[in-house]
Amino acid sequence: MLEGQGLPACAHHLVGVAAASMQLVVAPGAIVDTAGAPPRVPAQLGRRRCLRQSPARPVHPRQIRLGVGPELQQRQPEQQQGLERPGPGRPQMIIQQPSEITVAQLFEAYYECRRHKRTTRSALAFEVALEANLMQLLTELRAGTWWPAPATVFAITRPKPREVWAAQFRDRIVHHLVYRAINPLFEPAFIADSCACIKGRGTLYAADRLERHLRSVTEGWSKPAYYLKADIANFFGSIRHDVLFAMLARRIADPTMLELCRRLVFQDVRQGAIVQDAAGTLARVPSHKSLFQTPAGIGLPIGNLSSQFFANVYLDPVDQMVKRRLKLRYVRYVDDMVIVHQDPKVLLAAADAIRAHLSGLGLHLAESKTFVAPVEKGVDFVGHVIRPHRRSARPKTHRVALARISTMPKAEVPDSATSYLGLFRHSGSRAQIAAVARVAVRRGFRVDRELTKVVVKRKVSKK
Repeated sequence: MLEGQGLPACAHHLVGVAAASMQLVVAPGAIVDTAGAPPRVPAQLGRRRCLRQSPARPVHPRQIRLGVGPELQQRQPEQQQGLERPGPGRPQMIIQQPSEITVAQLFEAYYECRRHKRTTRSALAFEVALEANLMQLLTELRAGTWWPAPATVFAITRPKPREVWAAQFRDRIVHHLVYRAINPLFEPAFIADSCACIKGRGTLYAADRLERHLRSVTEGWSKPAYYLKADIANFFGSIRHDVLFAMLARRIADPTMLELCRRLVFQDVRQGAIVQDAAGTLARVPSHKSLFQTPAGIGLPIGNLSSQFFANVYLDPVDQMVKRRLKLRYVRYVDDMVIVHQDPKVLLAAADAIRAHLSGLGLHLAESKTFVAPVEKGVDFVGHVIRPHRRSARPKTHRVALARISTMPKAEVPDSATSYLGLFRHSGSRAQIAAVARVAVRRGFRVDRELTKVVVKRKVSKK
């Protein structure tokens, strides 16, 4: 610690310069942890000389650790060191004063939240008194009186029955606000093969990464290889709140955002939940996948942006272990993961390592969906089936597409058929594209020459 250690005034100045260069404000009495290595500043240097030379002397990251607030001070020294030690490619954690949420930040979060959903009932109701609603939300956030409101729960049946928890619109704005603030702290440390809820890393990106790994391991499809397909059982319903929040606290320096994350993570969505189940679909959700049957302190609601982001944070240690320690070709999309290697024994050992790592997070693999198989039979991943020298969409996806386009209302055909054309084009299957186009034509629509868009036929006026 600097205080009481008799360090020269120049060392205090270097700490202030380093904090200012990182756009942080050091509160009076802030803790500066030198991790056993005091700043190497000659005692004979005067303050004037230090002022002149300090900008040209970067301070080593280990020399500065600023901490405020009771949470960090209550940690054990070894725990604090473990939580704050930066890893490869990880940003240095520096605790700063609570930030004040600005009007601009809230408006940006609102615009992100309403994107593609501006015509929904909740968005329109909020927009009726937009300025007043945003100012009220800003006041609550600044005063620390905002708490998540009860969510609406309903069930979907495609592709399988599951609960969906829809937060209120004003709470979804807070989700975007928190995501925009903390995502830059975590995303740079994510591996390139971690997909979902990352800009530019959707299902197509995941399929492309897997195909790239398959080509690399098989040396251009010239050598045999195997893949491990693994799935985490009831992933969102098994996430432990305390473990997740500890991961967030390691990287989030802003006490304001950390407190918002705490309220989002530890929210008991069952309290006051608004149930929408006119069709009785909630009864079709398996009991072990329902948050109503989950013990307190476990499970995140499916449907929130925050839950999707927290899922990547929660599984990042597994990603790092597979890529850094095991050094395997690996792709993960949410809770589905694929590892490729020429030796099946290596894949079986990797599965055991993943099981052991997941057990520490309160997770386990779905053994019925975890297996090792040869690559030549095709790898089914994120809706694509990747085989040597070709790729296609799942046969089931193709059958469902044809059935839906054939029976849906005609007003929905152009948009739906165009979406399926894009999906099958990315998978590279010309036969599937042609089949969708034929169904659209039979329903009375026109398809452009490149088979990329379905439009309504123009009516030819008779003169």
